[in-house]
Amino acid sequence: MADARLALGYKGCLEGDQAVKADNLSCSSGQRIVRYDDSFFAVAGGTIYETSGPLEKDKEYLDMVRTCRA
Repeated sequence: MADARLALGYKGCLEGDQAVKADNLSCSSGQRIVRYDDSFFAVAGGTIYETSGPLEKDKEYLDMVRTCRA
């Protein structure tokens, strides 16, 4: 999943046979950061990044959120 691109219209996925709705963080620009499993994040239409720990401790994710909310 990491280093792939997230579809611009991504609305969620399947975990086995269970539907999982996209976990979106809205940005002031109108874009959105999509998060998954506290380890993956991407701007819709952009590259998917994988963290080595929880999102709230990942510098790259936190920098993206600060930019998103500016």
